[in-house]
Amino acid sequence: MITRDLQQQYDFIDLLKGFGIFLVVWGHTMIPRSVLIYSFHMPLFFFISGFLFKNKPLKEFVIGKINRLYFPYIIFTLFSWIFYLVMLEFQDQRDLIVNHLPKLISLFSGTGRNGGNDSIWFLTCLIVVSTLFWSLKNLLKKTRWIFLASFMISTFGYYLGVQRVSLPFKADVALTALIFYFCGYYCRQRNLTSLIKKLNRLSLIMLLIVCQILHFTLSELNIRLTGIPKVSMISNHLGDYFLFYLAAILAIVYLFIIGYQIGSLSFLNILGHHSLIVLAAHKPLLFLVKVSLDPYLNTNSKTYGILASIGVIIVILLFVSLQNKFRNETTWKNIWHF
Repeated sequence: MITRDLQQQYDFIDLLKGFGIFLVVWGHTMIPRSVLIYSFHMPLFFFISGFLFKNKPLKEFVIGKINRLYFPYIIFTLFSWIFYLVMLEFQDQRDLIVNHLPKLISLFSGTGRNGGNDSIWFLTCLIVVSTLFWSLKNLLKKTRWIFLASFMISTFGYYLGVQRVSLPFKADVALTALIFYFCGYYCRQRNLTSLIKKLNRLSLIMLLIVCQILHFTLSELNIRLTGIPKVSMISNHLGDYFLFYLAAILAIVYLFIIGYQIGSLSFLNILGHHSLIVLAAHKPLLFLVKVSLDPYLNTNSKTYGILASIGVIIVILLFVSLQNKFRNETTWKNIWHF
């Protein structure tokens, strides 16, 4: 039986996931991309994943990751590759098909380079991050040693990004992201929600203001000092090591507090509950919307971006709702409900 406190905990985590995935979808409509959104939205998901980490036996852990992450990755990679192949034919760009065909190898390389729906890189990257953390947790045992190892591994991941080294399954990004996963796990272990409860309203407000100001300042400073257009975790291009991590962690802190205080917002919680399918399906749908409306609307405007994002999300959630209503539990559960 789930207690009210435990249910509230999962409610606010779904809220954070819903907010984060909306930023992911919206961010993919922006030209240029948002410096602020890209400074924290993917670190937030790695943090949440660490917060939800469960130390299961090895066999159960591996099978779970295959079913919940790699199997969906295979399905969406195949669908995406076929989708963009059809789009090349439909748009009379047959000369590009020869370059598209080899991208089917991403089924096995785990890079998400399937022709356009590269957002699913997160699925394979999360497999590497969680497996690496599971190994550290069971080998090193003590939290301080896990932290030290995570920190050292993150510096190596950052070095790979500087050297433009890309690894299968986005393992280079996974090394960089490990510290966020550890932070999520640590906050769960130390019961951060209890600490938030102990703070009075004025202290919370002051903490939120300070974290937001520092996040905005450091993320902008990272861009100005390093000359990168934005942080890009998919490419492991992060700018300055310390500015990147500090800005992302500060954003996670104030979002965690706000999310916990709010607890639940119906639409965002539903969105968060289905965040992985939204992650995996939104880019092809945004592509279709843009191609359809480009002759008639300014598809680079902020208004279009917001409306297109909301529309695509609603379509995906409606599809999930219909699929849940009519699905065969044993056949479809592991495909759509990650």
